[in-house]
Amino acid sequence: MVNQKIKFREGFRPFGASVLEEDVLLNFEGKLPISPYMTITYQTKTEKIKFLQGVTHADGTCRIQTVNQAQNALFYQLLKHFKQKAGIGVCLNTSFNLNYEPIVCTPQQALATFYGSGLDVLIMGNYIIGS
Repeated sequence: MVNQKIKFREGFRPFGASVLEEDVLLNFEGKLPISPYMTITYQTKTEKIKFLQGVTHADGTCRIQTVNQAQNALFYQLLKHFKQKAGIGVCLNTSFNLNYEPIVCTPQQALATFYGSGLDVLIMGNYIIGS
């Protein structure tokens, strides 16, 4: 659905995940407990795949971004609140761009991409745009 309605790309294209650094080993298996730049692929734990279907590739792996308080306090708090509500400190992570467009780099590009996509809400820092 995200590929079709928001990214406007083929449905087989995978997504990554942002995960609370302290929850990595609860959900994934990998050689390193941290991966802040989505450069490492981890095996999704078998018992977690049903909760992480949207970010687990067909081969059972996921490219993750670990998030900690020092690195990105605002995003870390968002993931902590998400975990309180959903029971898991992992959310879908994808680049902010539409198919065949460069990644968003400015607030103006973010607004243009938001209004050109099927997103409901855009959050930039402390600002919330949309319904």
